[in-house]
Amino acid sequence: MSIKIGVVIQARMSSKRLPGKSLALINDMPLLGFLLQRLKGTQQADLLAVATSDDVTDQPIVAFCHEQGIPCYSGSLHDVAGRMISAARYFDLDAFVRICGDSPLIDHRLVDLAIGLFRENQPDMVTNLLPRSFPKGQSIEVIATGLMERVLPLLATSDQHEHLTSWMYEHQDELRICCFSSGMDWSEVQMSVDTPEDLERVRRLAVLPGIEAATASWTELLAGLRQLEASVC
Repeated sequence: MSIKIGVVIQARMSSKRLPGKSLALINDMPLLGFLLQRLKGTQQADLLAVATSDDVTDQPIVAFCHEQGIPCYSGSLHDVAGRMISAARYFDLDAFVRICGDSPLIDHRLVDLAIGLFRENQPDMVTNLLPRSFPKGQSIEVIATGLMERVLPLLATSDQHEHLTSWMYEHQDELRICCFSSGMDWSEVQMSVDTPEDLERVRRLAVLPGIEAATASWTELLAGLRQLEASVC
C-alpha cells in the first residue's frame, strides 16, 4: 500500500522576534519563496504545501501561496499542533514532514533521506533532533498522521500545542522513532532565521560567490558560513 507523505511548512507573520519574516526578502524573493524553491528539489515527497493561520495577519501568506500555485491550509494561529493535524487531514496525508518557516536554507536531500527512512521502516516518527547534530535550520521531522491524531488529545499545555513534537520527545520510550545523524555535532551552527542578524546572514550567504543558493547542500552552506565569518575577522 502506497504511503502519501507531504512536506508541510508551518509559517506565520506574527513572529515576536522578527515580525513579518515569512515574507522578508532574500535576494528580491520572499523568505517563504526562497524556502519553497529549495524544497522543490525533493524527489520523495508527494506534496509540498504551507500551513498558516486563519488570522488576518496571515492573509499575505495565503495570497503569496495562491500567486505561486502552492497548496495552502489555514488553521489555528496558536494551536500549531491542531493546525498541522488539520492540514494533514485536509491534504489526505498518511505522514507529513514538518518544516518550520524560519528555515530558508533547509536541504531537500535531508528531507528525501528522512522520507526514505519513513517509507522503509514505517515508524511513528523520523527525526534528526534526537539528539540534534545538524545545524539549526536543518531540522527534519516526519510524523505519522495517526500518531499526531493520538497525541493531540494528550497535549496539556500551550507550549505543547505550539511546539507539537515536544510531547513526543518527552515520551520517546513509548514511540517507534527512527533517528539519523550528521555524524558530528553541528548543533550550535545557526542556519535558521530568528533575528534581524540571522536574516542578514542568510542574505549575505545567498549571494556568496560559489554558492548556488537554490540547490546548495547544507555542507556547502556550512563552508559558506565559515567563509563569511573569516571575512569579518
